[in-house]
Amino acid sequence: MNANDDMADSKRIKLCISTGMWQRPAVFEMFAEGVDFLRKTFIDEVDIHCAVAGSEGELSKKLCLSYKNFHYVEAPNQPLGVKMNKSLEVARSLNPDYCLMVGSDDLIGKNLMEKYISVMNQGIDFSFLTDCYFFDTVSKQGLYWAGYSKPNNKGNAAGIGKLISRSLLDKIKWNCFPPGFDRILDTGFDRQIQKVQHTSIPINLKEENLFALDIKSATNMTPFNRWDNCNFMDGYALLFENLPEHLATKIYGKQYR
Repeated sequence: MNANDDMADSKRIKLCISTGMWQRPAVFEMFAEGVDFLRKTFIDEVDIHCAVAGSEGELSKKLCLSYKNFHYVEAPNQPLGVKMNKSLEVARSLNPDYCLMVGSDDLIGKNLMEKYISVMNQGIDFSFLTDCYFFDTVSKQGLYWAGYSKPNNKGNAAGIGKLISRSLLDKIKWNCFPPGFDRILDTGFDRQIQKVQHTSIPINLKEENLFALDIKSATNMTPFNRWDNCNFMDGYALLFENLPEHLATKIYGKQYR
């Protein structure tokens, strides 16, 4: 590496994506390829790494480490909050400027990453999504969820895509998920950051024409018709209009139009 390379690295934002993996290796591959696409696309602006807490020993470790800039730690799958904090310990060791918390079945669109880069360049502590898109690999249906709509939670952060500055993480000692909230991780996280002063900005995907996707499969499928504030969409169009063709093809499966 020469002096010019050092200078280029110093100008890049260092982002660590934090997640946990459990079963569903095919879905994890989709996630990892999505991260790799972002890493290559924004390589001049952002140094992207991924910290993964897995629970299946060599099986999950080998899969995780087959991708560039992926870092692995073994942790029991329960309690879930402890597991996710383990991935943040790995992220902390990488000394990032920001962490992005997602599930290992989530994909961040190119246009949303551009928005995140803008947020990071502004130095905002916390950015979050208020809505989300879903795709079910079994039925091949798409879904748009417009977000929490009840008086007590309207406008609250969705589970996917929390972007958090190192400054805010330091304030809460990198403990995003306190004990007692393993079934409601988002609530636990909200409690933690409410204790400290920080700047924040919501992102509404539909209003800003941005994209983030949660992939559902037979292992974790929740019937869409049980959800409030949601609408079905054409699954094929949802994928192929918002993701690179090779990734959309892999997610949609073998039966194409």
